[in-house]
Amino acid sequence: RVPTYLDFKTYIKSTPSTIIQPALTPAPMPPAQTLAPTPVPTPAPALTLAPTPAPTPEPTPAPTLAPAPEFTSRVIRFSLRGDEGTEKIRTTVNGVTSAAVTLTTSEMEFSYDIGYSLDNGEEFEFFITFENDNGPRDVHFVAMYPPLESLSISLPDRHWSRWNCDDPDAEKQNDRCAKVRSGTFAWKGTYKLKAASTLGLAE
Repeated sequence: RVPTYLDFKTYIKSTPSTIIQPALTPAPMPPAQTLAPTPVPTPAPALTLAPTPAPTPEPTPAPTLAPAPEFTSRVIRFSLRGDEGTEKIRTTVNGVTSAAVTLTTSEMEFSYDIGYSLDNGEEFEFFITFENDNGPRDVHFVAMYPPLESLSISLPDRHWSRWNCDDPDAEKQNDRCAKVRSGTFAWKGTYKLKAASTLGLAE
């Protein structure tokens, strides 16, 4: 038979209704944030301070010894040496005093142009100061020009008078006077060397 409206209605009631719901798709999660590592500051290298070098003491300048000028009567020349090699001396020529010079046990030659000739008989004085006598230290003077016989060497301080070195009677003079006159400087002090005349004897 031909289905009627009533048949269709009865069919609808007898059939359970099924509601199909679409599956829920979860929303995508945002990507996890990657945190960059905090850079650790690199410590600056410690400053290495270079040690301050100790100043190097400059050597004591010695007088200009060589080459000496022509061997003329304007130039006084002599040598000095010490018994210990630690003797300190200064020279004074034409009013100019040198820096301290430490002698050795070998001869050290000194020469000075005094500016005029001694051959005319003019007198000339120069001085050698022995600074650090201590007993075994002695200084030995060797004359080159003027020669020793034209020099008068003295130690004009308390020693000279105490030794009676100026007494006209040589027998009353102390033996030390002769040592000084021969060029042995064995006592601290300033020795005076007087050139009388290069053609004669010292006064």
